[in-house]
Amino acid sequence: MKKLGKLVLISMFLVFGLMLNPPALALSYNNFHVSFVKDVFGYGKYIERLNQYERGEEVKIYAGIESINVGRAYAIDFVAIIIDPDGYVVAGKVISKRHIGYEDRTYAVFTFNIPNEWKYGKYEVDVYAFDVLNVTATKENYRNLYKDILYNGEFDLKVHTKVRKDSEYVKKKLYFYVKRDVILPKSIIVFDSHLKAKVLPKDVNNSLAFTILNTLKSAQTVNARLYIDGELFSEKKVELYEGKAEQIEFSIPPLEIGEHSIGIAVIANEGVYYSKLLPIFIPPLLYDKPIKIAKYGEGFLVYSPNNYILGSIGISDSTDIADIEGALDIFESKEYNLNRDNSAKMLTNILAYVWKEKHGNGTIDIALLNRGDKRANIVLPKLLEYIKRISNAPINYIGTVNSNPRELENVDVLFYVTSNPKLDEEIKDYIKNGGIVIIDNPNYWTTLSENIKREFNLKRDDKIYTAFFDLNINKTVSIKLKTELKLPPKLKYYDLSISDFVVDVGKAVNISFKVKNEGGAGKENVTVFINGEPVYNVQMEFSVGEVKSLSFTYIPKDEGSYKVTLDKSDVSKVFFAKKAKEVSVTPTPEQLKERKGGEIIVGLAGLLALLIMIRIYLKR
Repeated sequence: MKKLGKLVLISMFLVFGLMLNPPALALSYNNFHVSFVKDVFGYGKYIERLNQYERGEEVKIYAGIESINVGRAYAIDFVAIIIDPDGYVVAGKVISKRHIGYEDRTYAVFTFNIPNEWKYGKYEVDVYAFDVLNVTATKENYRNLYKDILYNGEFDLKVHTKVRKDSEYVKKKLYFYVKRDVILPKSIIVFDSHLKAKVLPKDVNNSLAFTILNTLKSAQTVNARLYIDGELFSEKKVELYEGKAEQIEFSIPPLEIGEHSIGIAVIANEGVYYSKLLPIFIPPLLYDKPIKIAKYGEGFLVYSPNNYILGSIGISDSTDIADIEGALDIFESKEYNLNRDNSAKMLTNILAYVWKEKHGNGTIDIALLNRGDKRANIVLPKLLEYIKRISNAPINYIGTVNSNPRELENVDVLFYVTSNPKLDEEIKDYIKNGGIVIIDNPNYWTTLSENIKREFNLKRDDKIYTAFFDLNINKTVSIKLKTELKLPPKLKYYDLSISDFVVDVGKAVNISFKVKNEGGAGKENVTVFINGEPVYNVQMEFSVGEVKSLSFTYIPKDEGSYKVTLDKSDVSKVFFAKKAKEVSVTPTPEQLKERKGGEIIVGLAGLLALLIMIRIYLKR
């Protein structure tokens, strides 16, 4: 019993000592994360969305906070308040999180439906995280727990809280817009549009390729169009099943020297979609976080959160070396591979951008920092070989290096593959002196530390998405890639009518029809062909969905059939033209007498001619 009593006293002394001096909780602004989201998969695991909504849509807000555990417990109240454009509070919610244990982070997801009566404009969302843990009361609960278990056999531990007005809190603001006709690339995603070359010698063909991804839960018929200088040049149709992607490529004929606009329009069951991002897609998530860049001294730091190196062969979660080495076969395949090709193109964009900003010349010597993810040692050399093969980029891989100045002396670009980068003074000095460091995060869900963000002032620059193959030097023809998408008019013809099925040659026939614009607003030619020749050609202005009723007259000049075709559609009809018949009239007696005399004269003349011909023949 003495031993038991001593053990109880020692244990209680240790527990009470911890309870009497719990670590103080200081809520941190940097540890509080809020965002508008499409889907949430766990703490820090969410897909962001643009802050534009229509009436009737759902606003979903993620709020997460870490470093909140005090004395093996936490109690957090999340509060979200929505304020309309006039300053009135129109919605609000509270979500409470309580926990006994060692977990040190938690999150909440707020959902608000936008009613039809909400006005259009800019809305403010104030999001709070309150620490409402009553440390003293919870500590008292722990203090009595030993005795309760020992003598009563009960284990009843509760988190005690205090009111929010007496609690510490952190606050962040978000803004969203309620608009009419919001178009978001949320169903069919069009991305990775690039020309084979932005500059070409005269009389050389080019090509434009881009990728279409179907994220809907149903198959889609997708119609892709290529426009050169605003004119429709080519069109392709593809069927895309759920979650599938396909690369579309259009050939471009030789163009005149000068600038030309190359545009694409993609029309699916759900509308028109376009995205300038070049994401890696590893089902079921679209990796589309923005790349950020910082000028630091004479060099650059680039942060890519999208796992381009390991994601290029789809081994983000695999640590099995056999799996990784087996996946390298895709670098030898000539078939299109979404992960491989878009990783290669995006890294080419990054290299082209920083090399151009640095005014670099000659071959780019690339190395891999050996204290990062070891899987990159296997993948990066193969990926760089592939980049060189498809783009002729002037790059040279020199292997892995340490961060000491001697090994970094001949390195132009240093890749650092890690989700938790440690930028020591040697790395910082390397960047200051003109080096380029590219951090590629193999864990999509982790974020860069706030200290690195602040020190390097990392910012987004969308020019990086249009730099593909910009490592070329000779420039004789400039081709400008159009980044904005404008859906052109698309005309549908119907109700063709012809006034007569059979008409007389030389008499007018009336032709009428209707045309509906199923595309965007703009000017478009309305053309009608008869037997393959254009007979009606008028340029008209169309608004979206507009229907026009048109008619004109046509005069056939010859006998025969006439096929009327409305533009290049399948809508056509045929009519026939014939010569008019002569009218028969009964002659009068005087007319018969004159006709008979005439006939006698004609007969005598014929007989005389016959006799003359006989005489000539006999004479011969």
